[in-house]
Amino acid sequence: MNEKSIGRNTSCDNFTTVYDITAQQWSELKTAKSFTTNRKSIQCIVSGNSIYVYGGVANHNDIIKLDTLTITWTELYPGPAPIGGIQGYSAILLNNLSILYIGGQPGGNVRTLPYPLFDQNTSGNIPPSRYDHSAVFISQFNQILIFYGYSSYSTMSIMALDTLKFEWSIPTIKNAGGPTIGLRRFTSILIGTYVFIAFGALNTNGNNSTNNVFLLDVSQKNNYEWVTSYDPIKSFQSVPTTTIPSATSSASPSNNVTASNLSNNIKIIGIVFGAISGLIILSAVAILIIRRFCHTHSFTLQDDEPSNEVSG
Repeated sequence: MNEKSIGRNTSCDNFTTVYDITAQQWSELKTAKSFTTNRKSIQCIVSGNSIYVYGGVANHNDIIKLDTLTITWTELYPGPAPIGGIQGYSAILLNNLSILYIGGQPGGNVRTLPYPLFDQNTSGNIPPSRYDHSAVFISQFNQILIFYGYSSYSTMSIMALDTLKFEWSIPTIKNAGGPTIGLRRFTSILIGTYVFIAFGALNTNGNNSTNNVFLLDVSQKNNYEWVTSYDPIKSFQSVPTTTIPSATSSASPSNNVTASNLSNNIKIIGIVFGAISGLIILSAVAILIIRRFCHTHSFTLQDDEPSNEVSG
């Protein structure tokens, strides 16, 4: 969508606005189709050149899609409407294939909504119902973190969902910090290895609103930390894996002993072979010397031997 941000007003309006990031200016977007139903407390999901919006009004569970190339709204009917929330939910795009909707009002049951609709059962430490919360997806860890909202218990204010097993757990946070429990209608976004949490309120009327910003370092899976500074070059740490010893590796000590014995045997054989070869070479040299010595001596003996011939 180039340098423009498209969004819908969350205060129950049905018009679409666009923000030009370069010019830093708002304007109303003229679309080919408009909807007369006002919507609020919605989440927009961007996939390719389309923006998807679900619910946002009582008893209205449709999905509308905005094509950002043709600037046209389309109403979708993906299947039976979920029983869960229709506003105040959180929405996450998984692998550019499925939209996961978590919580919401009324109901607040955990549901998933892929492009054809289906329900996704979850296991583990399943959190209680909540709405007006927020969520981020950490693709490096295949994990979704959901934050605060109403009503969130103090021990479950931050929850983690494994997107491979669809299993809930309470992540470990090394230190105290973060927003007040029960913060709602705030924004959260993952930038680098940090989750930024900003603004929000502590009730539905927007009273006791805040402009605070908090940073959660999520560079190490399930070992998170509230921090006060941002490091733009910090990277995610790889998740340690447990190596199961194989039959080959478990027999490695005996293999090492066998290899050592084999090496010693080879050395002994080499020494013996070398000694035998040396003896053979020395014997051959000795024989050549003896033969040469005997041949010379015989000629000498023939020259010095007295003659027995009788002259007449």
